[in-house]
Amino acid sequence: MRLIRKRWLFIGALLVLVLLAGSFGSATAAQTSRSASGVVPAAADPNRDRWVVVRVYYRDAADLNQLASRLDVWEVNHTQQYLLAMLS
Repeated sequence: MRLIRKRWLFIGALLVLVLLAGSFGSATAAQTSRSASGVVPAAADPNRDRWVVVRVYYRDAADLNQLASRLDVWEVNHTQQYLLAMLS
């Protein structure tokens, strides 16, 4: 009788551990898939109304002049043909 009781206690504890491990694994997988895809719903994105600094590549001087007239340009790298600008 005592052996049966210990066995059921062991099976119950094992079942609880399996359930806890399964729920932790699925939560981690969901967070990883969201991070890997880079897609965050707009309502959940805390950075939605913030400014970002981006690298914009250009082809020639005329392209650079047109971009500079429209963007808040911070820096220009002429050798690699890109500029840094702040966008909302």
